[in-house]
Amino acid sequence: KIWCGETGECLATLQGHQSAVNAVRFSGDGRLLATASHDRTARLWSATTGSYIRSLLGHQRQVHSVHFAPDSWRIATSSDDGTAKIWDTRDGQCIMELLGHRGPIYSAQFSPNGRWVLTASSDHSAALWNSQTGELERQLRGHADWLRCASFSPSSRRIVTTSGDSTCKIWDTNGECLLTFSGHDGWTRIAEFSADDETVATASKDNTCKLWSSKTGDCKLTLSGHGSWVRACSFSPLTSLVSD
Repeated sequence: KIWCGETGECLATLQGHQSAVNAVRFSGDGRLLATASHDRTARLWSATTGSYIRSLLGHQRQVHSVHFAPDSWRIATSSDDGTAKIWDTRDGQCIMELLGHRGPIYSAQFSPNGRWVLTASSDHSAALWNSQTGELERQLRGHADWLRCASFSPSSRRIVTTSGDSTCKIWDTNGECLLTFSGHDGWTRIAEFSADDETVATASKDNTCKLWSSKTGDCKLTLSGHGSWVRACSFSPLTSLVSD
């Protein structure tokens, strides 16, 4: 569904997927909405009217994530079939397939500068790909369990990963691990940098969200109060606010 953020009114209901919707994302220019589904497809919709535009067909198992490039005409998807794909939103064609992981890929996202695509996989690694050629430039190895999420800092210079080993790690784009956050009592699902690059928020199965210094790795704050595990967290553009 598309909602008005000011009134709470439901503006459109997007119907067409044959199974659960795993992810949804607006394009940077605000024209498109992309959805990823358990039905093995991603779909594109008009963000203003909610009308269906086209399906992105090619994955053999459920699609976990969708993420637009800064140019808004390319989109990355990740799937349980062990591949990530880059698509042209203008015609729905697959531009390239990113092959190299040895298990399901749970997330794929473009860097803010558009240079890379970053993937996170059940094979205990994240991978950095050239977004123009599809070449695998490097893999980030060091976690002892699957990776659920890998995210760029706003500067595109650093990466944060989450894992079933209950830690989060910060890396540079050369593949060096700079910091490890240890403190959650359950696996970590999502991590995100603040707009000023100074803080990382993490969401965990231990029912908490934590805020960490991205420079020192110190835990600044633990947000407690949920009755079950925390699946997502996000910073306000004002930086000092976080939702989970």
